[in-house]
Amino acid sequence: MILTRKNESDVSTISAVALRWLVVVLVVAVLMPGCGGKTKPQQVAYDDEQAETADQWDDDTDEELTDELLEEEVVPAAAEELFDDFFFLFASNRKLQMERIALRSADGQNDVAEDSLAVTADTVERIDWQMNHFFINQDYYTVIFDRPEFMDFVKDTAVSEAVVEHIDFASETVNQYMFDRQQGLWMLRQVVHQPIDDNPNASFLHFYHRFVTDSLFQRESLADEIEFHGADPDNEDSELDGLITPDFWDAFAPELPQESIYNIIYDRHQDAATRQKIFVLRGVSNGSEMEITFSKEQDAWKLKKLME
Repeated sequence: MILTRKNESDVSTISAVALRWLVVVLVVAVLMPGCGGKTKPQQVAYDDEQAETADQWDDDTDEELTDELLEEEVVPAAAEELFDDFFFLFASNRKLQMERIALRSADGQNDVAEDSLAVTADTVERIDWQMNHFFINQDYYTVIFDRPEFMDFVKDTAVSEAVVEHIDFASETVNQYMFDRQQGLWMLRQVVHQPIDDNPNASFLHFYHRFVTDSLFQRESLADEIEFHGADPDNEDSELDGLITPDFWDAFAPELPQESIYNIIYDRHQDAATRQKIFVLRGVSNGSEMEITFSKEQDAWKLKKLME
């Protein structure tokens, strides 16, 4: 193991627009317990099995209070420029979410405008929609990039299409939420449900799930030398740069989600056939970020780089 110390300040990855709204959400979360007199379990991502039992929102006093407080904030025009900014608001504000749904109806026609994204599986009608907070109630969310240059599209205001994928390993399914921006407004156009095996990233997703749930397989999936950049456990004001070997992996191994993850595809920039995957874990409210790079060598994925 060869490591050197380096001082470096953190860089926030959340824009000021999204951060401002997150502060509003956190304030509401603090106020809610004392206002409604009851608590409500976190709403999980929509799927077919939940459709019959999820329609509880109209009768929930706390949820209505949340909506009222959030709706006092006017959605800034700047939030339409970057998909991530819009999506944080979409996942936080029930009124905005319902206004931005333009799903294809059962006969294959779109209620608002012609769909700009191809339909590849069963879709859900707008009448069946339930409020979905996606990952906004978590401390983090994840993104999988096929190429390093694709990471630049996160901050590209020219991006006009995006797909949010919720990958659930227990059910082995992927729910794809397809958005596009027309006349300056982001809208949800399609919800597609598919087995993990039908997803372009199926091979990597199966590998990832085994990597995070099987410690022996994880050790076997480490490169002989792993490039590392991250916090120095002995000095919080400095960072370490260098190489670590599998023998020292346990001291640096991060805790990764096992049950489900998210992915965001910007403007169809996806190359599932690439032999490299950059798995990014980002803090929802604190701007933290961790990148793990995997490379495929002789048909086996190996962890090559860890950047915190």
